[in-house]
Amino acid sequence: MRDDAARIRALIKRWADAVHQGDLDAVVADHAEDIVMSDVPPRHDGVRGLAAWRKVWPPFFDRQARGASFAIVSLPVTAGDEVAFAHAPLRCGSPQDPAGHPELRLRLTPGLRKQGGRWVVAHEHHSIPHTG
Repeated sequence: MRDDAARIRALIKRWADAVHQGDLDAVVADHAEDIVMSDVPPRHDGVRGLAAWRKVWPPFFDRQARGASFAIVSLPVTAGDEVAFAHAPLRCGSPQDPAGHPELRLRLTPGLRKQGGRWVVAHEHHSIPHTG
């Protein structure tokens, strides 16, 4: 299972790099066709399916292209034989965001399953702490 945790960690790091670079094909690689994403913007039942999930990324990529950060701070992984999860705080924001809230982190929690002998992300949850 140690090898599985390392594979999952590499998969998530590749994903984060692809998000930062705005590479949609690489962002959706290693994700299940039936992925469910719960995200920061409202969608009360989440984004369901790979086709719908692809559509949420272009506005975020526009923000990234204007100099926003997207970097994993830490990445613990728990892997079983068929399912796994990870959680990662991410630095995510425009260059001026850290100045106002240097401690603010986006929280990423992906759930993965083994499919055809490889790990795929089946659920992805993004959240931010309420600072109100």
